[in-house]
Amino acid sequence: MELTQEQAAVVDAAAHGVRRIVVEAGAGAGKTSTIVAAAKAKRRQRGLLTVFNRMMAEETRPRLVGTGCTASTLHSVAWRSAVAEPFKRSGGARLNVMLPARDAAEAVGIRGPVTISQELGETSRNAVGDLLKDWVTRFCHSSSDVISSQHFPAATLREFLTPDLAKKADEDPKWMSMLTRAYAGALAPHAARLWGLMSQPDGDFPTTHDTYLKLYVMSRPSVGCDYVMLDEAQDANPIMLQFMQLAEQQGAQTIYVGDSYQQMYSWRGAVDALRQIDADARLRLTQSFRFGPAVADVANLVLGGLRHSDFRIVGAGRPSRVVETIDAPNAVICRKNATAIAMALEAREAGCRVGLCMNPKELLREVDALERFQANGRTDARRFRRFASFEEMQESVENGDAPDLKILLDLIAEHNYDGTRSILSEIAVGKTPEEIERSKVQTVFLTGHASKGLQFQHVLLGDDFKGVAKLESAPAAVRAEEFNILYVAVTRAQSTLCLGNSEAAGDLRALMQQAAAAAPALSAA
Repeated sequence: MELTQEQAAVVDAAAHGVRRIVVEAGAGAGKTSTIVAAAKAKRRQRGLLTVFNRMMAEETRPRLVGTGCTASTLHSVAWRSAVAEPFKRSGGARLNVMLPARDAAEAVGIRGPVTISQELGETSRNAVGDLLKDWVTRFCHSSSDVISSQHFPAATLREFLTPDLAKKADEDPKWMSMLTRAYAGALAPHAARLWGLMSQPDGDFPTTHDTYLKLYVMSRPSVGCDYVMLDEAQDANPIMLQFMQLAEQQGAQTIYVGDSYQQMYSWRGAVDALRQIDADARLRLTQSFRFGPAVADVANLVLGGLRHSDFRIVGAGRPSRVVETIDAPNAVICRKNATAIAMALEAREAGCRVGLCMNPKELLREVDALERFQANGRTDARRFRRFASFEEMQESVENGDAPDLKILLDLIAEHNYDGTRSILSEIAVGKTPEEIERSKVQTVFLTGHASKGLQFQHVLLGDDFKGVAKLESAPAAVRAEEFNILYVAVTRAQSTLCLGNSEAAGDLRALMQQAAAAAPALSAA
């Protein structure tokens, strides 16, 4: 493969041992090919490419054969260490047992509901268990050595607020902050106790893979590599950065690769390493081989006109086009799950062979939980704990809360529970490229988040992407991430892109008109 000048510059910097390199790689810009080329240029050195999941590792590993570099998740690196040995006993039984929220709470002395805020009233034992479990998870993803109130999962607490209190939290951030501090202060000893049980090497208490990874990095291991590369660095957990910094302290070259404009997970604690690192060399890959100039032009309108960035991408792939209507898209990419589900069901009714890019088991579990809730009048399901009854949940949904849940309830009302399971089993095809390919559907419906890492010949954008006006009062970080999701959705298209009728699509059309009007003036000048 012949490298572009930009790719060659990255390979050259890696080969010459530049200590800390950041590579900002645009959508479809040959990021993996560049990583492999860099590893081949350093074939006499021992390297590690850390990736986000096992599928990515398995896809990349064969391309690295003979380079001295291996592709692996950080969890797999930790699993091969001595720290993980105690967790492998009895076939890793501790890791294969789900820890129910109730058991987590009881294990640390919570025997029933607790009252921390008079305004909230009682918080159930199950809700406390969920808070504690998420607390430990946030700590495991952090770079801290001691669990504390700074790792308290405020987003989880927000889940358990009634609709009225959730509205108050949105309108009064100070009130939510005070509530968070109260819960963090009251439950901190219990969180520390739960972490102690989960991290005990010789214990049998249920634990997670995040636990031994945390213990591994805390042990300050010898990384044993000449260079370490971090893929998808725009959505790194702090513990990943800690591992990279540890490698650097031991003399390894570190290379961070990703796209800041594809960051979509800051809401769950991910950080953009590309912007945090003080790099010795900061390089860009801007030529996209996925699509041609027409799609690139729209992507650049998102980057420049909405994100106000100077990063631009060049459409170096096959010719592409942007159209106003599209009859047979391969993919319909939406902002929200609710829109994807609703549009998939509508297309199914019209006779289209559709696929929903969601985990079928997760959807069916939600239907099962709804059935139990309606039958028993109470529920252990985390999503429904804030409701005192099934009827209260129905009322909240009818008032606009949880639109995806409304779709499920409407389906159940029309087709009953078994009929709903049948429909969802038919259309939910999974999330991986292989699962989508095997499904042989005409059109797959998915969210911007689910579309990351995928590409389709013909793409239609859903009608629920927010525009500038609706996001004007949102915090800057929220606006940026919303437009990042739009950028990801736009750049999944290989040949044809239809913008749809969302507010964001209207903003893009206005920017396209401005660009078209400016073009004659520039040529005349």
